[in-house]
Amino acid sequence: YVPETSPFMQVLSSGRPLLQPVLDPSHEAWLADDPARAAKIREFGMHSLLILPIHARGVLLGVAVFVRTSNPTPFDDNDRLLAEELVARAALSLDNARRYTREHNTALALQRSLLPRRVHGGTAMEVAARYLPADAEEGVGGDWFDVIGLPGGRLALVVGDVVGHGVNAAATMGRLGMAIRTLADLDLPPGEVLT
Repeated sequence: YVPETSPFMQVLSSGRPLLQPVLDPSHEAWLADDPARAAKIREFGMHSLLILPIHARGVLLGVAVFVRTSNPTPFDDNDRLLAEELVARAALSLDNARRYTREHNTALALQRSLLPRRVHGGTAMEVAARYLPADAEEGVGGDWFDVIGLPGGRLALVVGDVVGHGVNAAATMGRLGMAIRTLADLDLPPGEVLT
């Protein structure tokens, strides 16, 4: 729990840094609502506070909190400038990681939605399939497989690989998979389907 009157919440709501050179728990109204935090401040000898917003690409991601304990010199504007530079670099890294995770999860969901959930061999063949990406870390790419029923009890077994990773490779995989299915429905010879 963080009280609304705390400097952390002030920075979150304003998006502006807060430099409090002297932090004295006995004179901080916001700590009256948070006695556990006041006790920790006293216990660790925290005497100076610097809170900076973490901004990246126009989005407020959170706050970075710096406290002084053993160093008796309070934070000043030079400390704030240095901390702002460090936080700006960290913010970009955090945002890149957040964006990568979102794109990775989107691509993974797209790829999984395009792969067949069950493969059926009809009466011609018993079929089982399992998708294991070559790069377990990445896990997203343009690999696909399908089993397509053809007239006369025949089956088309399709395995494909699009170069690349991520959303573009998964989308290309989906387009090629649909094209192969459409062409297979025309009952063309395999050589014509693939050219």
